[in-house]
Amino acid sequence: MNIKTATCLLALFLSAKINGQSLCWEISGNKLKQSSFLYGTMHSADKRVFNLSESCKKAFESAEVYTMEIDPAKINALSLLSEIMGDGKHSLKKELSPDGYNLLDSTVNAKTGLSLSLFDKMQPIIIQALISMPDGDKTKDSSGLFLDLYFYKMAQEKGKKITGVETVNEQIKALNTLNYQDQITLLLKDLKEQKDSKDDFENMMRQYVNASLDSLLMMSDELQMPAQFNKVLLTDRNLRMADRISKMIAKESHFIGIGAMHLPGTEGVIELLRKKGFTVKPIK
Repeated sequence: MNIKTATCLLALFLSAKINGQSLCWEISGNKLKQSSFLYGTMHSADKRVFNLSESCKKAFESAEVYTMEIDPAKINALSLLSEIMGDGKHSLKKELSPDGYNLLDSTVNAKTGLSLSLFDKMQPIIIQALISMPDGDKTKDSSGLFLDLYFYKMAQEKGKKITGVETVNEQIKALNTLNYQDQITLLLKDLKEQKDSKDDFENMMRQYVNASLDSLLMMSDELQMPAQFNKVLLTDRNLRMADRISKMIAKESHFIGIGAMHLPGTEGVIELLRKKGFTVKPIK
């Protein structure tokens, strides 16, 4: 058994011991009048992420409010555009070698059907997120929507209140924490590892379907992102989410769908809510 295999097995063991095997969690106690629920989503329309348990469906039905990372109705397009474009002083055409630019152009075109020239002034980290987004196998039940938006659509149909735990500007600012050159470096790294990234996605999907939260966290650690980037993208956001969730659920019952990577670990939302006095337990 090699070290990587042994590490993955250890992660699976820890997942079962520390966080259980569930994507859906009940939040109770701490003087709450009624339970709320926390669900680890994946930003994907792959049919495998829509295998919701009956307990999860009942939890969604019982909640008065659906809370997602960002409420689409609260997105200000002009404000978002200014965050994505950055200072406008940089150009991908100037920063990349001809070979690098052509490779990125063909990748963006294959992903979006658009020319890279339309994204020339955009922050590289946004383009990286765009090309890294898995296509997946669409399910008829989701109508091609990501899981987060699938819940959003159901909440609308059922007349539930809808809110967001963050704003889109807060998320973009987190992505923009890296300077431009560091963003270029990560973008080029992603381009060179396209095949490996597909394998990584399949591995990540297996762990997600099995609800192995700590294994997902370990996979995130293996990406070796810059420490500051990891801090603002996960740690700081987890703190903000836990603080806001604790205030939200004191008033009404919420079904909260946030990226599964935010749930596990000593600095994850599950543990942070427990430290605030809530009982957070998995439901099957």
